[in-house]
Amino acid sequence: MFHSKFKSMMNELSFHSNILRELTREESESLKQELFKMFKDVLSICEKHKITIMLGGGSALGCVRHQGFIPWDDDLDLMMPREDYEIFKTIFQEELGKTYILSAPNYHGKSKARFPKIIKKNTTLKELTDIHSDLPSGIFLDIFIIENVPVNTLRRRIKGLWCNVLMFGSTQAFWYEHRSDELKLYMCQTARGKRAYRMKMAIGRFFSMVSSWKWFDAVDKAVQYNKKTELVCLPTGRKHYFGEIHPKDVFLPISHGIFCNIEAPMPGKPDAYLKKIYGESYMELPPENKREKHFIVDFSL
Repeated sequence: MFHSKFKSMMNELSFHSNILRELTREESESLKQELFKMFKDVLSICEKHKITIMLGGGSALGCVRHQGFIPWDDDLDLMMPREDYEIFKTIFQEELGKTYILSAPNYHGKSKARFPKIIKKNTTLKELTDIHSDLPSGIFLDIFIIENVPVNTLRRRIKGLWCNVLMFGSTQAFWYEHRSDELKLYMCQTARGKRAYRMKMAIGRFFSMVSSWKWFDAVDKAVQYNKKTELVCLPTGRKHYFGEIHPKDVFLPISHGIFCNIEAPMPGKPDAYLKKIYGESYMELPPENKREKHFIVDFSL
């Protein structure tokens, strides 16, 4: 809940500033075309190695409701079971490393997020936290890993709380490490933004005693559960650990839907998945002021 309110506030601040901007219609279409090419590249390699992958989040919603991207959205989310992701990591460099970078916890180098990102080389997509960062940036696909979940209620609760604590710490440390004059200027345009900035910096200073990439590595280890169960979750998803718990058959075996005129892998029960994430009325278009948009500093292909 706090994350969604913060994201909403950051989007609202964009209307008061020239630091961030929306993509133009032409840029948005170009970005979607490039993301779709990236998706087809990744999907082809996954099919070659029999790795399970599927659309997730807003991309799964777009597949069902629009048969492609959500018109006002311009990212692409994927999901992959943990055991398949571990195989994917081993073949990534040989199969995709010439064109793409895999930025991921407990992989080569420092991760820029608590979940894996596939970044296309020689492209630019800069957000506020990328302005003075030495981490790789560019247009990207997000991968959310499907993890097994303890069946025992107490164990599940303890594990979920610990994972959420680590995710909170990782986020605060990341924002503090990537603070900049531009970020301060952007957030301090309103009284509400100024309060949020001061709080984020105060909390972030404490958590940054451990580097954010180490927090991300810790999250990646904490979310794993090696026993196979009939419950799974996407701990790094939009609703975090407890809001992302599903019966395993919601995802597997996979189903298929039409996404930009190709047959794309989807969760086995997309209706159940989307209702859990977006609510019963997920097929209805939200009002314009509730549509999630992305704001950027710089963009080029």
